[in-house]
Amino acid sequence: MPTPAQPPAGRKELGRCLACGSGMQYALRCRRLGPDAWQLELRCPDCGAQTRGSGSTAAVRRLDRDQAAGRRALEDRLRAIERAAWEDEITRFCAALDADAILPEDFARGA
Repeated sequence: MPTPAQPPAGRKELGRCLACGSGMQYALRCRRLGPDAWQLELRCPDCGAQTRGSGSTAAVRRLDRDQAAGRRALEDRLRAIERAAWEDEITRFCAALDADAILPEDFARGA
């Protein structure tokens, strides 16, 4: 496993990858440094880079909220893709039924 790089001084956004600029970084580990200070080990799913970042409780909560919103967006997109695939399959099945292209033998066990 690669050693996480240290972020440059003044890094502001926890979820942004330093290597490729992706906004999809997620925390692998999180450690409290003080009452309002956290250190995170982050990984980018796009390029695989690992970095360390630090931030306040508010910054870590913001990262968590952003990740949850991104996860919901991905799940919504996946559901839309699945729905479109099912609709296409149903349309083709109905067309095959209308054309009498489906026979009882198509549903025989072991076929």
